Amino acid sequence: MSELRNPAEIPDKVLSSDSHDVPNRRDFLTGLLAGAGALLSGCLQTTKPRIRAPFVGCEDAIMPMLYGEFRYRTGITLYRGYKENPNLYSFYKIQINKLSNELWRYPVDLRKLISSIELSDSQRTYQVKPRENMQRYPVVLSLYNINQIHYAVNQIKHQAEESEKSDIEIIERRYGCKISKEDIMDDKELSAKAIGEIRYELAKYPPDLIYKSKIKKIKITKADIVGYSYGGWISIDADKVSSQLHHEIAHEVYKSRRHAEWYLFLKHWVSLNEKGWHSYSKNFNCGQSPRPAGFISWYAKCHFLEDLAEISEGLFASIFQTEQICKEDPVVTKKVRMWKDELYRLTNGRIGPQYWEDLKAGKVNEEYWDKH
Repeated sequence: MSELRNPAEIPDKVLSSDSHDVPNRRDFLTGLLAGAGALLSGCLQTTKPRIRAPFVGCEDAIMPMLYGEFRYRTGITLYRGYKENPNLYSFYKIQINKLSNELWRYPVDLRKLISSIELSDSQRTYQVKPRENMQRYPVVLSLYNINQIHYAVNQIKHQAEESEKSDIEIIERRYGCKISKEDIMDDKELSAKAIGEIRYELAKYPPDLIYKSKIKKIKITKADIVGYSYGGWISIDADKVSSQLHHEIAHEVYKSRRHAEWYLFLKHWVSLNEKGWHSYSKNFNCGQSPRPAGFISWYAKCHFLEDLAEISEGLFASIFQTEQICKEDPVVTKKVRMWKDELYRLTNGRIGPQYWEDLKAGKVNEEYWDKH
């Protein structure tokens, strides 16, 4: 019988390919592999399970590959709502792959409405939670009943359609303008997001100002172009609602006033520039950076009406950035003050000093106008 030796004491020739001491070589390699397996098994068993943690991280030795594949195929974040058992790896793999295959039956725009799926071993039925930021829906699903994802998707589809329909009805009833979304009908997520944003941004105005501006329709597109307005129609990019909507509303507010009244206003406005009317380039394809002195943006320098609309956009869409520009540019400060005074007059004081403080504090919404 050969003597059992410490592996560290085994000569190099014993482990070489031409060694004739095959039993000793085999014992060493077998022991090495067994030790590595025991070490890995011990690490897995001592890893503390995490509740509702993504299948990622060094401590999750089993799930990263499954998580990555699921996220890649569906675009949905998967969470664990149960204590992981390494002995059930095959079961997890079957269930997660099944869930991925079931989701692939649905179009991309419908899958995009799901923000995350939490797999639970304590819940025997599915649950669709309230939308996150009024856009996407988190889902809780039983680990043992993956097929219920179909019920969850159908519920999400119904809720999204009802929510979008509700937003459109509220906009039409509250502001008297219709929503046209024919250009984005094939993208349900983009449509719901854009309409929700329009409702949110319109709430920054008292309803009577929108009525007086005679805005009849807001058309949503997904072409990467600047917005425009004409005869009570506003067209905006679905991905640029916040900026373009306020810009075009300013144009419509201007157009709805009497010509003589606005001529005097604009004459005073232009006089704030260093060179008066000659300060405008009348070039709508002018540069982007750096910002020209006396103007809030390069586009504002193109025309005096764009100058006014850009100031209004800055106030309603990015007031903190606009205030920072005012600290650096006295001409922009005068224009901002002049437009605020005009809005105060047009709304009979409803958009006044307190309003701007409330807007910065995030207090302005649809209910705000019931009290002010």
